Amino acid sequence: KYMLQTSCYICKSNQHSSFVSIQNDLHNKTFTIVECGCGFFYLNPRPEEAAMKKYYNVVDYHPHSKGKGIIYSLYNFVQKITFRSKYKALRKYLKKDINHLDYGGGDGRFSKYLNSHGTISSTCYDPYFDNSDSIDLHDRSFNAITLWHVLEHVYDLDILFKDIERLLSNSGKLFIAVPNINAMERKYFNNHWAAYDLPRHLYHFSSESLEKLLTDKG
Repeated sequence: KYMLQTSCYICKSNQHSSFVSIQNDLHNKTFTIVECGCGFFYLNPRPEEAAMKKYYNVVDYHPHSKGKGIIYSLYNFVQKITFRSKYKALRKYLKKDINHLDYGGGDGRFSKYLNSHGTISSTCYDPYFDNSDSIDLHDRSFNAITLWHVLEHVYDLDILFKDIERLLSNSGKLFIAVPNINAMERKYFNNHWAAYDLPRHLYHFSSESLEKLLTDKG
């Protein structure tokens, strides 16, 4: 498959410098993150969109997989803890009934968790998950949309933000979590930092670049 050259999504510049190159051993390919002059880091070149699915269809990609053993048990244990903290984050900003969309929510576990709480109605949508429920988002409106470690995966951010603008109610809240390219542990783990996750992570945000993006999107 062809690799596509791309420009910076935030400032549209084609000027960049190489930041780090990392080998994906499973697919025997090397991928490079570049740094734009505006401070944004992104994968360049990147696979064609149609080729991305094969990088998700691997047995050790935990958000899309089920299994046994210590690693899976640990993943599920941590996931339950994070579900509770995410629920608290929603409740901090939305006191009344919550109509929630978990965009990119994998197998829908977070939505199922929220639906066990009486005053929340949660829907999961994930374009990359084979077994995701086929749902019609036409004419739907949500007062909470979550992108938990999703933004860095989305191939076409224009489509994503158009969807959010259409689906989020005027008084609604958008919750975003992404890896931080300036995290201390990145320097410690070097090329083995898990949050690089190439090529599934197309963008690598700092708090500054994320703020630039969200300001630009209004």
